[in-house]
Amino acid sequence: MQPAQSSGDAEEQLHKNQLLLKMAGRAARLGGWSFDVGLQQLTWSDETCGIHDLPPGHQPTLAEGIAFYAPEYRDMITATVDQCLTQGTAFDFEAELITATQRRIWVRVIGEAVRDTGNAITGFQGALQDITTQRAHEIERHALATQLSATLQNMSDAFFTLDRNWHITFVNEEMTRRVKKSRKEMLNKVMWDVFPGTENSRFHACYQRALDTGTVATEVDYYAPLGRWFELRAHPMEDGVAIYFQDVTQKRQDEEQLRLLQTCVQRMNDIIVVTDAAPVD
Repeated sequence: MQPAQSSGDAEEQLHKNQLLLKMAGRAARLGGWSFDVGLQQLTWSDETCGIHDLPPGHQPTLAEGIAFYAPEYRDMITATVDQCLTQGTAFDFEAELITATQRRIWVRVIGEAVRDTGNAITGFQGALQDITTQRAHEIERHALATQLSATLQNMSDAFFTLDRNWHITFVNEEMTRRVKKSRKEMLNKVMWDVFPGTENSRFHACYQRALDTGTVATEVDYYAPLGRWFELRAHPMEDGVAIYFQDVTQKRQDEEQLRLLQTCVQRMNDIIVVTDAAPVD
């Protein structure tokens, strides 16, 4: 049998657990809070105080707590709090908060009603997390995505992307111009439905080759419905394939004319050689 744990050991373990929780809260920038309706008392954990740039133990009123949020969020938060206290509706929102030192930060707030044994709402409790760093990363990613989208939209090559189920997920302006179709006609549609005849074609094989090998695949082929030759480069992506393509019809025609001209010149040379040959005695 295991020896019974003494009250001293239990208190020491509880203290260690509390220290671990505080450490985790500091690392995650996560604090707790609660509000007692009867006492009209809002209680903040030390980490919640720290997020607000206030000393540990600071206990504001509910109105003061709401006033820390940026003005454009206060009406929403007041309504959310009222709905939780009157109807027991849990909440989870993100908002900007202005700290005691006037730092503007982003926080995520979750909360739920607290009820007594008779199911009456006696308050609410929850957690608050500083998500400023995550939001900054999201804004940066969004800016980069917007910049990339603008670049792809304005590039001279036609460009589109396919997911692994062959749905068209992006098309640029040059693509719509080249194939004479609008974005609405193409986006989220299966490639083979938008461009009949391309399934099991050399184009299809090129896309599949890029996915299977994880390397860039190239192809040149004729697309009869448009009466044009296209050269494409398929680049594998994690969730599909990106395709750049150019109309090379004029290039093909120029090359064909050059070959014909070279053939004519060669034949003319052959005739000249025959004509200039010395007569046989």
